[in-house]
Amino acid sequence: MNSARAGIVLGLITLVGLAQADDVSWKPAAQTTQAAQTTQAAQAAFPAPVKAATPPTSSQGLVFTPVAHPTPMPSNAPSFGAARPAEPGLTWVPARTPTVPVQMPLPAPRPLIPDAFPEPALPKPMPPLHPQLTPPEPVPAPAAGWSNEVWGTRTATDVIAETVPEGVILEAPANIRSKPVRYHGVSSPNVTLNRDHHFLDIFGLPLLGDDGNSIILGEGAPVTNSYVQVEYLLWWLQTGTIPVLASTSNNGGFGFLNNPGSTAILGPGRFGTSLMDGMRIRAGTWFHGGGTGLDASFFFLGRRNAGFAVGSDTTPIITRPFFAPNPGVNSEFGEQVAYPGQSTGSLAVESSTALWGADINLLNCVCRTCDSRSNWFLGFRHLNMQEGLRITETLTAGPMASQPLGTSIVVQDSFQTRNRFYGAQLGWAVGRTRGRFDIDGRVSVALGSTHQELEIAGFQGVTPPGGQTATYTGGLLATGPNLGTFSRNRFAVVPEFTLNLGYLFSPNFRTYIGYNLIYWSDVIRPGEQIDRTVDLTYVPNGPAVPFSGQVRPQPLFRSSDMWIQGIQFGAEFRW
Repeated sequence: MNSARAGIVLGLITLVGLAQADDVSWKPAAQTTQAAQTTQAAQAAFPAPVKAATPPTSSQGLVFTPVAHPTPMPSNAPSFGAARPAEPGLTWVPARTPTVPVQMPLPAPRPLIPDAFPEPALPKPMPPLHPQLTPPEPVPAPAAGWSNEVWGTRTATDVIAETVPEGVILEAPANIRSKPVRYHGVSSPNVTLNRDHHFLDIFGLPLLGDDGNSIILGEGAPVTNSYVQVEYLLWWLQTGTIPVLASTSNNGGFGFLNNPGSTAILGPGRFGTSLMDGMRIRAGTWFHGGGTGLDASFFFLGRRNAGFAVGSDTTPIITRPFFAPNPGVNSEFGEQVAYPGQSTGSLAVESSTALWGADINLLNCVCRTCDSRSNWFLGFRHLNMQEGLRITETLTAGPMASQPLGTSIVVQDSFQTRNRFYGAQLGWAVGRTRGRFDIDGRVSVALGSTHQELEIAGFQGVTPPGGQTATYTGGLLATGPNLGTFSRNRFAVVPEFTLNLGYLFSPNFRTYIGYNLIYWSDVIRPGEQIDRTVDLTYVPNGPAVPFSGQVRPQPLFRSSDMWIQGIQFGAEFRW
């Protein structure tokens, strides 16, 4: 009996020590030792009430069962040596064999929406960030008949993008400059996506700029920011008018107008230079990426002369007609240049015209794509036109003249006009390209002032036979009150229209032919400043008649409008 008690006490002590150690390995319940059997026998002799809170949970052969209130051992329980300290809320019971949970069937799989769960793409090997590129093949020189080629810009970034595998995002290396190359094929216009159509668009080109509703696609042409145009001009000017400057008679009369048998030799009507040629140069450049720019032009039409001459060898009677208001006359009158027995001589009328102009403008780009461009411009415009009309008669006194026989007489009248326009200019320029052909137009209107100047001069030179030449101030139509220089300012309008059709030999060079039209209001022309009413008392060496009371001739300052139109042949260089 004593040996049995000693064994039980020893087993309990060993069990308590193992429970308090942190690194004790517990054996499964199937391998229960003798000490454990002794412990079970003691618990059977003194059972303790246990109230399980949750189903037992197995862990390495042990079951930890929480209890609400542990019951102390009865006082009359036999002692087995050192008692095990109580653990609050737990009691140690032998473990049972764990039960295997029943496997529940899985729910049926949900039908997949196409492309909702795409198959994961297998990773592709990353290429080097900047692969080594082989230089592009040299572009062959253009050959005849390559009219369908279109130019664009192909950068190193484009070449890299073509060699990168699909799905790889590549950033272009910095500081790569574009190189213009040539694309072969038929060009097509850009695609413009609009939410709203601008009510001021003309031929697909906006007049007032992109209002936020337009997207321009397909821009690939080389960007050219500067240009120079050189043009040969072949223009026609509207000539001025003149009164009757020469007349004759076919019945032996004096050739005074309104007399029977008198006819006009020169006038009335237009007289002067019509066809003129010259040059025009226009240059411009764009700033701030093409948003704003500056251009200027200068043109000139060289001085051209037109003339008329008649002599007594072909026309025996030559008269310079005018109206004389003097008492006793007060009718059509005239000065005899040639009349049988009285004088022989000739009459020459010469006119000259020169025109030049310039402008400078601030440009505002509205639309600029690979095949279209549109811009407004605002600037300053100047036009300068100088014209002259000179009437010269040379005669020799005959036996019936009041001057000694053989006296040489020269009479000259000169009318010179200058018109200088200064004004502000507003305009619009547009261009479209189709393949190698393009068309561009330019329209503008300038408002300002024309400074008009009129200079009238005349003289007579009389040289008797063997004598000295005597010079007199005043001729016939330029004499007395109208001699001198006169000026005034008038408001004027100068619109201009230009249309050119061009052909591109390369992206940087083209030639073109075009039409140009300029209208200039309120200009003075020399022939229109001639006053035909002449008081004979103002004419040197004139007949002795009383004064009419009229201070004539006068500077008339008659204004008229002028048209300038013609064609131009030009070449343009861009870079």
